[in-house]
Amino acid sequence: MPPEEFERSRKGDCDDFAMYAWRQLLEMGYKTRFVVGSAGPWNQGHAWVTFEKEGKHFLLEPTAPHLGMRYPRLDTLRYKPFISAGWDGQKAHFFAHKERKHLPPVPQIPWLVLEWTLYRTRYFLLLVYWLSLRLSKRCYRILSKKRKPAG
Repeated sequence: MPPEEFERSRKGDCDDFAMYAWRQLLEMGYKTRFVVGSAGPWNQGHAWVTFEKEGKHFLLEPTAPHLGMRYPRLDTLRYKPFISAGWDGQKAHFFAHKERKHLPPVPQIPWLVLEWTLYRTRYFLLLVYWLSLRLSKRCYRILSKKRKPAG
């Protein structure tokens, strides 16, 4: 869908979220790409955004609940780009990607696993907290309806 419609509805697929994020990053002045490829444990078709900031490259997963947390670098290994598009302010540039065979250096692996474990633990705890809040609010509403005096 067009980014303007997505901005209004706040609903869509990964490509809608990624297109919107790509345009926002471009407006903010970042060198960025809209990427289509496969991702996740089942290598499903997916869209995401990459951008460069202060000489470092970042992957922005627009459909992930960020919860104020940085996405673990180990998870980015599951992203396999097929094609990407960039914009230099005047024209579009398209890039075809070959399959990469990247593995992090062995000394870095324990730190990446620790980062991933902390992210997943924090995500799980925040999810449990959020679900318990929703459940307690729902229970409160149900119980408060039953206690209202007739009349």
